[in-house]
Amino acid sequence: MSTPRSEFAEHLRELDESELLELLSARPDLMSPPPSDFDALAARASTATSVRLAARGLDHFTLTVLHVLHENASTSLAAQSTVAERLEQLLGETAPELALRRAYITLARLALIWAHGDGWRATGELDVDTTHRATRGHVLAHPPELPTIAVDPISIDQAGAGSAAELIRLTEQLLHTCSQQPIEQLRTGGVSTKEMRRLASVLNAEPRTIAILLELSFAAGLLALDDGPTATWLPTVVFDHWRSDTAGQRWTSLARTWLTMRRQPSLIEQRDSKTRRIASLSAEVSRTSAPWLREQLLSCFEQLPAGSVTPPAAVQERLHWTAPLRISDEETAPDGSRVETVGSLIGEAATLGLLGVAGAAGQGYGLTSFGRELLRGKDPAPTLSALLPEPVDHVLVQADLTVIAPGPLIERLAQAMGLVAQVESAGSATVYRVTPQSLRHAFDAGWTRDDVQRFFVDSSATPIPQALSYLIDDTARRHGGLRAGAAAAYLRSDDESLIAAVLSDPRCTELRLRGLAPTVAVTPCAPQTLVGLLRTAGYAAATEDASGALVVRSSQQRRVAHSPRAGSDPHTATRTNEQLHRDAWHAIERLRSGEERRRVLQRIAKLDTGSGPELGIGAGSEAMVGLIGECITEKRQLWIRFVDAHGGIQRRLVRPLALGDGYLRAEDERNETSHTLALHRIASATLPD
Repeated sequence: MSTPRSEFAEHLRELDESELLELLSARPDLMSPPPSDFDALAARASTATSVRLAARGLDHFTLTVLHVLHENASTSLAAQSTVAERLEQLLGETAPELALRRAYITLARLALIWAHGDGWRATGELDVDTTHRATRGHVLAHPPELPTIAVDPISIDQAGAGSAAELIRLTEQLLHTCSQQPIEQLRTGGVSTKEMRRLASVLNAEPRTIAILLELSFAAGLLALDDGPTATWLPTVVFDHWRSDTAGQRWTSLARTWLTMRRQPSLIEQRDSKTRRIASLSAEVSRTSAPWLREQLLSCFEQLPAGSVTPPAAVQERLHWTAPLRISDEETAPDGSRVETVGSLIGEAATLGLLGVAGAAGQGYGLTSFGRELLRGKDPAPTLSALLPEPVDHVLVQADLTVIAPGPLIERLAQAMGLVAQVESAGSATVYRVTPQSLRHAFDAGWTRDDVQRFFVDSSATPIPQALSYLIDDTARRHGGLRAGAAAAYLRSDDESLIAAVLSDPRCTELRLRGLAPTVAVTPCAPQTLVGLLRTAGYAAATEDASGALVVRSSQQRRVAHSPRAGSDPHTATRTNEQLHRDAWHAIERLRSGEERRRVLQRIAKLDTGSGPELGIGAGSEAMVGLIGECITEKRQLWIRFVDAHGGIQRRLVRPLALGDGYLRAEDERNETSHTLALHRIASATLPD
């Protein structure tokens, strides 16, 4: 009597190559590793894990149909009339025939169901409780409509352009701050809460915005980890090139990065599976499905007519209908808690300026014109640049030590203002404040008192107040009163004459020693280099530790720990469409080969193998290989029975010569012929009497 799984395997055997290719491409987990035959494929496709993976991409109505089919699994066969009756109860009306037919086609294409008589059989097992939670609420046969509010398109673009300008300014200020005081990396990876608060205070921005900027800068290649003695995050050379682009080009680079990056900032400050904090710039923020979710989100806004906005709640409802299981997974943190992923993505899109806030009380979001161009593959930089105000080449210095920029500053002036002043408030007009700390940044960068005075005189459209001149003079006078420096090693001795001799010795010139006191000198060379060169010059130097005790060398040899090759993280790798297609063809070839082997085994099972140590292809294959190996070693003959290329049964006495790669090479001494046989075609192997 056939079982549902064997019937499912027979159904899969009846699929043509194009249908198999579509199935394996849509369910790539069935190819890892490639199944040996259709029985193995049916078993794998019937597991609860594989069924749930395939169901993650189903819309609300199709998932409900599958849910109903599994509810009726106890009857082993669900008639179409039974499904229709149950759906009518859930919908409150008769299910639309077209929507129901489309659901059946989708489920059958994914091999989640297969036709059987006048009904359907559901494949494997499905967690009915999980699907019930994902499909809770009123069942809709079609996606819910997005309510629209008509607004002036210019208002959407102006709101988005303002956000875009603020994004560019904050990104540049963030990276400039990182270059002055690099962000320290935690030992466990990522950025600490203390560093996040420091950056939020310096930039006068919300921590959520700082998290988005850090992830975006990292994904765009503007920020990278410097693996020095202390791991820190620093701007890259790409940042210098990016900063020289126009505002529209800079925004385009960031927006395109956001669309494709596999980082999900909404996970930051959540808890992982071990209830540990998820830090920004850590590996736990990575989600391979993040680009898909952004694409689905923006497609909802792209469908809106130009000059229309819609509430975020309506978009969330639409996405939950589109893929309820997948959205449910995306809104689940690693520790099982709920995360407002969709709402956070809408906020990120608005922060970037892809969406503009408009409508009554700012309750609606709409896609900006330059955001629409970006999604359509066009260059949005010209459109955005036209919406942004022209850069200005002057500032207004006030008597209270504030400096007003009446618009976006030209690049040269913006960089200089970032050195000599701190941003106090941002907007259409940015307000800077000059403080002793900001002036010290300029002096640290190599500016002199005259340079700072001249800069304000040349850049300000208003007279320079006397208070600012006094502040510049006072800060310049006090700057450098205490000095700190770095030295790789020091040299000390109680004998002042010995230190003086080393400092004047021409053989020690390359050490670049500098005396700090009669008994102390410092050098940029490493301690080992310092001691080695001094001993070469004839001085009896030794190394001491932080307490002043002599260091005793260990006889144990030093080794470095092995580290995996960079960029070889298998958890973030995803297949391209081309790779999926190639892997699917490989799996199909494996299936066809397995089917041929299955037919051979069925024929072998009908053979009368007689007596003796005979060996089948199944469980006895190891014993058969062992017997053949003994005959090769001892140069003995062997009776073998095998299925030839025409399906006939042959029996021959041969002398095995070699065995490898699934083939046996043997010689028939009676007619002096050589044979090469596939092991899976050998029915039995028996020693002669």
